Amino acid sequence: MQDFFPAAAFIAAYVIVRMTGGTGETAIFTATAAIMIACLLQVMWKFFRREEIEKKLWLICAAIWILGGITLLLHDDLFIKLKPTVLNIAIAAVFLLYGGKSKDGKETENLTKKMLSSALDMPEENWKKLNLCWVGFFLFEAALNVVMAFMLKSNDAYIAFKFWGLMALSFVFILGQLFVLRKYLRSEITDAAVKEKRGDQ
Repeated sequence: MQDFFPAAAFIAAYVIVRMTGGTGETAIFTATAAIMIACLLQVMWKFFRREEIEKKLWLICAAIWILGGITLLLHDDLFIKLKPTVLNIAIAAVFLLYGGKSKDGKETENLTKKMLSSALDMPEENWKKLNLCWVGFFLFEAALNVVMAFMLKSNDAYIAFKFWGLMALSFVFILGQLFVLRKYLRSEITDAAVKEKRGDQ
């Protein structure tokens, strides 16, 4: 849930400014400041609670602080709009790095397998292909975001695309994967689904 805190702060600030009569330009700059503060608060919260600050959070905060700072300094909202592109490219690079063989020829940990092995049981070759599918998806989202950032002149339209369009795209991608790979679902999961269905009847 904490991963959604900065995004929630951004959209809340944007909506509040727009609902109180502010322009789309004012709203996106206010929202940019809000998401930067939210990231700082999130890091401070984990620090004072002595919780581990994950590399993923540092990556997200770095992108937000750098691009958000440039956005406010230059008064140009294009930079904060490119944040999803920067993050998706970075994530794709990580998945690519941990999805095959390293320079010394050793097998690296497949991140897709690490995330989904509790639900899927399939050959190693399929895990490598699935990992590449995720890389391709992240790069597609990165490219699509750039296109929409330049195409959509209205900030309202871009914000709607960013939070609803990209979310829907991710949902469809995951559902598509589950459909294609349904035969590799672990038996305990399919058995539980069957029992739940019988219980509903």
